[in-house]
Amino acid sequence: MKNQKRIFLYGFKPYRKHTTNITEEIVHAFSRESHIDTHVFDVTFKKNNFLDAYIKYTPDVIVGLGQFSRGNTVRVERKAYNIFRINPQDRPTKIVKEGASFIFSTLQMTVPESGRRSYYAGEYVCNYSMYIFLDYLKKEPVQYGFMHIPQSINTRKAVSTVRAILTNIHQS
Repeated sequence: MKNQKRIFLYGFKPYRKHTTNITEEIVHAFSRESHIDTHVFDVTFKKNNFLDAYIKYTPDVIVGLGQFSRGNTVRVERKAYNIFRINPQDRPTKIVKEGASFIFSTLQMTVPESGRRSYYAGEYVCNYSMYIFLDYLKKEPVQYGFMHIPQSINTRKAVSTVRAILTNIHQS
């Protein structure tokens, strides 16, 4: 029997004007799975918050989830850019001063039937977390992927979609 892959699944708490975050609900749905460690992050731009969780769980695979407040399609993100802004009116700031301008995701995730592949994760905390993890994991044998989940999607459907993707990862 194959060794089970340890998966670290994370999402975020509500942010800005949002009173809920669908990723928090999805992550909680997986909190009792034996091979999945879960965490819901506050929406902060502190590198160590993300890296401390990685060190705590030492997973084989990391899957991040972010809420997409526009649209109704699950987006499998492929690229993290070395920029972020806390407020939309701010000028973009580099995440890692001497870092690459972008880094590709290292985990090949199946795009759901109702989803699409995306090459722009925005400039907020989702992209920030992607870049922090991918930059840190450059020399580690850990795969990393990220999905944006539409805020408007039915939670049960969202959990089912994420479960199918995680099952595929776990069995590969």
